[in-house]
Parts: sequence; structure tokens; C-alpha cells
Amino acid sequence: MKTVFITGVGSGIGKATSIKFLKEGFRVIGVLKNDSHLKSLLESTINLSGCLEVIYANLENESFVSDVQLQITELNITELSALINVAGILDTTSFPDFALTRLETVMRINFSNPSMLISRLFPLLQKGHGTILNITSMSGFQGSVRFPGLSIYGASKAALSSLSESLACEFENVGVHINALAIGAVNTQMLRNAFPDFEATISVSDMADYIFNFATQGYKFHNGKTISVAITNP
Repeated sequence: MKTVFITGVGSGIGKATSIKFLKEGFRVIGVLKNDSHLKSLLESTINLSGCLEVIYANLENESFVSDVQLQITELNITELSALINVAGILDTTSFPDFALTRLETVMRINFSNPSMLISRLFPLLQKGHGTILNITSMSGFQGSVRFPGLSIYGASKAALSSLSESLACEFENVGVHINALAIGAVNTQMLRNAFPDFEATISVSDMADYIFNFATQGYKFHNGKTISVAITNP
């Protein structure tokens, strides 16, 4: 049974993506920051052919990566087929009002800790000749339309996209592909928080299908790319 590691499985795109992989018979190592979404997640995955194992770790904490590594050791995970960084935080604070502590939090959740997670899990991916897929945002995609209040969020996602492109050079000869999907409007709570009057036509299950297909097949045709996945503005 192939194993995938997915962050942010408690809700939204992360939850839908974990369900898709479980339907397809994968072992999913899913990261939750606490158990508030555990019951709903378990109810959604009953009778699926895959195997779900939950890790508790909070991306906001400096100990995030060490917390993950400890639990991976306990689960006896020896190789991964894919690492999918989905979890993130949206902040719509206007830039002049942005406090340094909040800036550091957004960057830690959206960039720093996902980056360090890649570093720690890389040996497991190398064994499985796996793929790394970072879910970023059109808010950080070069040349896209910008919106007030999303400057820091967009910058953090742009940083993760840039890292994805650069790491492809470092991983060039080891069989690990890395790409970023710059996601546009998907019908999630995060989108509704940012654009209360906008109704997205893409559901989380639709996006989960796209992510699954890319993580299992599409990545073979791309490496070191940030690919826009959007049909509307926003």
C-alpha cells in the first residue's frame, strides 16, 4: 500500500484530498493541529479502502517538524510516495496594520514549516522516488490580479512556489519531483472569508480529484513548476 503525507486534513481541500486518496486505496498520514475535526474526518472515511493514520502537529508552533518526525518514527513509516502541503492560513489584514508577530506567524505556517517538513521527509520520498506537491495560491502567482488585504498571504505563498521551483534543481538527480499548484477560487470557508460575496464554481471534491491526478500521474510531466489552477478572478 502506497503512503502519502497530507497536511491540513481537518477541513477544506486537505480533507477532500485525503478522502480521495483513501478511496483509491492509499495509506494516508494526515496532519491535524488538534482533535476538533477528528470526528468529522473519521465519519467521512468510514468504509474507504485505504488506511488513515492521524498525526497531531500545529504548523504555528516552532516544534511542528520535530513533532511530526517523532510521530512518523512511532508509525514506522519507511517511505512515502507523495508529500502534499495543503494546510495554510489566510490573513486579510491591510498591510499598514500588519504587526510583526502576525507576519511571522503567517510566514511560519505558509512557508517556513512546510519548507522544513520537506527537508525532514525528503529521505523517505527519495526511497520511494516520490513527488512533493505544494498547494499555493493565485494570490502569489506572478502576473495575477491582486486584491487588497492579501499582500502578506500572497507573499508567503509566492515564497513557497519559488522554493518549489528552486528545489527541483537540488533534487534533479534523485528521482523526486517537486511542483506547486497555485489554486484559484475553490468553494471553501477560506475563500468565503476573503470574498464573502463571491461564489466559486469549483468544489473541494473537484479540486481533490485534480490534486490526486497530478500527484499520481501529472507530476511526471512537470518538475520545478508553479502551475495556475484557476478559471475565475478571484
